[in-house]
Amino acid sequence: IAMAGQGRRPDFAQTSPQWMHDALEAARVAYLYRSSVPVYVASPVYAGLLMLALWDATTAGVLVAWFVVTVGTSLARAATYAAYMRSDRGDPARWEARFALGALAIGAVWRAPPMVFFADASSVGHLAIFFVIGGALIGAAGMYSASRAAFLSFVAFPMAASPFSLSFQPRDPFPVLS
Repeated sequence: IAMAGQGRRPDFAQTSPQWMHDALEAARVAYLYRSSVPVYVASPVYAGLLMLALWDATTAGVLVAWFVVTVGTSLARAATYAAYMRSDRGDPARWEARFALGALAIGAVWRAPPMVFFADASSVGHLAIFFVIGGALIGAAGMYSASRAAFLSFVAFPMAASPFSLSFQPRDPFPVLS
């Protein structure tokens, strides 16, 4: 493979046959879907555990509504997975975009704990919120590693919501932590 200059990586899309590039893209998206199956169960489980931890801190109706939206979003993502598995798996870019849209949706759902529930939560509730969100963000690094778009779509909302929420808390040390 001809290099464009010393120390530069080759552009494999330019030097590899198109069929190889297409096969690698299809395999990358297939891996993304295959590796995501545990997330469709884990997200509602973690949401349920967080709901229990925050039960006395905020309105039960708001917590239950958030939990229902979390479950619904996870079911929609599982339906996208099922559609992918039933399909001929053509057009990997389209399937990656669908996956990233689902990741964006569940990421938006996960912005609620720091934005909505944090102010009324106890110290244990604060810890639970950031423990669950931090774990989800760390898990996303591995689960969505096959797609930059999916990873960034998932982490955008929780990563922005957490420091934003902390910065508006009236007591120390939260503004400093943001």
